[in-house]
Amino acid sequence: LAAGTSYAAPIVSYFEGPGAASAATEGGEWVDVNGRNMGNDASKIEAVRYVLDLDGREVPYVADNCTLTVPHEQLRCYTVEGAGRDLGWTVWVDGQPSSNPATHYGVPEITNLVGNIVNASTDGGEWVWLVGDNFGPPVASDGEPFVSEVTYGPSGVEYHAKDVTVANHTHVKVRTVPAIGEGLSFRIVVAGQRSSPSRVKFSHQRPQILSLSPMSGPTYNFRPLVVTVKAKNLGLLDPSVSLSISFGNDADRTLVTIPDASIKRVSPTLDKGRPSADGLHTVSFELPEGIAPRRGVVLHAKSTHIATPIDSPPVEFDYNAPTLRFVEVTAIRSSGDEYDFILENFPSAADREK
Repeated sequence: LAAGTSYAAPIVSYFEGPGAASAATEGGEWVDVNGRNMGNDASKIEAVRYVLDLDGREVPYVADNCTLTVPHEQLRCYTVEGAGRDLGWTVWVDGQPSSNPATHYGVPEITNLVGNIVNASTDGGEWVWLVGDNFGPPVASDGEPFVSEVTYGPSGVEYHAKDVTVANHTHVKVRTVPAIGEGLSFRIVVAGQRSSPSRVKFSHQRPQILSLSPMSGPTYNFRPLVVTVKAKNLGLLDPSVSLSISFGNDADRTLVTIPDASIKRVSPTLDKGRPSADGLHTVSFELPEGIAPRRGVVLHAKSTHIATPIDSPPVEFDYNAPTLRFVEVTAIRSSGDEYDFILENFPSAADREK
């Protein structure tokens, strides 16, 4: 070349090969880099690089084992482990960089969940393994992780898992948070690419009432009688959860609903933010007036993330049977006697009309 002149800069036009689209995050897949002005001397090819841009955070890669397969027109390189999409490529030939079309690694995919995925505690804190593909290496070349979040819920995004640990390209370990619900999906975001909801589902244990204290009481109270409920998996540590209690029986029209505002959360509580020492959930409510034994008690847990409340199996509360304390007879002027009865636990006038 005459002084002051040079070859035209290399131009990259398109890519071919398994590493060009949906590449395995483990790397090792070939990519044919097609274009012009790549020369006919492989020793002049100084570097082939591609870069991931994550909102201003650049993660560089250096393609591996590049060879000149078609002089001037084609290079074959191999991907290295990584993650992400819209990876801008640059080919350096004899000191001149090319323009940078893009390739991308495969979107992460969750194929299985391993752990207590059928009867998980609503208190959270349990480990779950995500098994799949294209989770990327544990950290990028800049030392930061590729995985930015792992979520789960009815659509896969309502709850944010914590303590995310990337073991390798196919296994990620996470810890659950306080939550409720059944049939929940997991999703993972790797280098800006979010997986589809997992087909394998994750479910918590349903609420279960273990005991009522007391289990029986009077039909009316001069002072409020507080009933304490010992239960499991009410979701008391999930701030999205509200409770209600169905008390009575629908068949005899005695069913009433006790709303969340009338239910006292004893333990655990959101302000402390940790499970109770005995692992139980305790709430209390004031006994409504009523009659008859075998009144059904059902707890309902509802989350803003889940449309349908989750119900506990019913337990029974007994109102005390009527008792006759004494009879007082008083003489009156008219024929016959007047009887004054002092009664306890008899139906009120309103109850008798039902």
